[in-house]
Amino acid sequence: MLSTTDRIFKSKNYLVLYLFIYLFFQINLIVKSGTTWDDLKLIETTPRIIHKFNLFFTDPTNGFLSEFVSNFEFYGYLVLVPAYLFSKNDIVINLFSFIFKNIFNINIINNQDLEYILRHTFLSIYVVCSLFIIFKLYSKISDEKTSFYFIVILSLIPTFSGHALFNLKDVPFMIQNFIAALFFINYLIKFHKVSYHDLIKVGLFFGLLLLIRFNGLALIAIYYFFSYLYLAKDFVTIKKNTLNLIAISFISLVVLFIGTPSAWQKPKLWI
Repeated sequence: MLSTTDRIFKSKNYLVLYLFIYLFFQINLIVKSGTTWDDLKLIETTPRIIHKFNLFFTDPTNGFLSEFVSNFEFYGYLVLVPAYLFSKNDIVINLFSFIFKNIFNINIINNQDLEYILRHTFLSIYVVCSLFIIFKLYSKISDEKTSFYFIVILSLIPTFSGHALFNLKDVPFMIQNFIAALFFINYLIKFHKVSYHDLIKVGLFFGLLLLIRFNGLALIAIYYFFSYLYLAKDFVTIKKNTLNLIAISFISLVVLFIGTPSAWQKPKLWI
């Protein structure tokens, strides 16, 4: 009979192998997936966010920091900035140009075509890495076998795997929400033994969720409401949970502010 360690080791190995095959399959389909109507605008806006980050440390009074040319500046750029930098890096461009041509037989039409393909390749890598993180977190509140099957089933849902080829906004939003929810469930399970470290982790990942989309606040509010239904209704528990949620909220807002260069100069104007 296999020990628990052996089963975990096998589950991890099987999952890594599966995710590697899944990534290969996804990249092979990227050129057939297309893109979203607003991706061009996001590409145009991302350099503004990066420039504001750099400008704040060199010229913090510059009026450009508080200029907003479109609503796209209010999107969270947690994934969009790395995707942009990934698609502009010369080493990445040369490496993946070789891979696309010699392994996937993908014909690159022009530089713009390559940029879109690289952005979506980054998304596929992000999705695969996130699925492994979800496996690890879900295993803590369930078991490795169930977690493994969950990841496989989720990845095979057409609406998920299809959007994971090109949707740089909704798919990361779903994934970050899932990860944050798992941390929050773990908080509820460990409530009476919860540490400050646990609260920081929940606050951090709620903040990262907001850095994908600010309307993640609605989901966080639902999780908070559920916590009062799930936990005991005595005064001590309610008080402790309320204080914990205040701490989690504060950490989340700090993370949101740190990750939003557009808000650094005039936070009230950004809000």
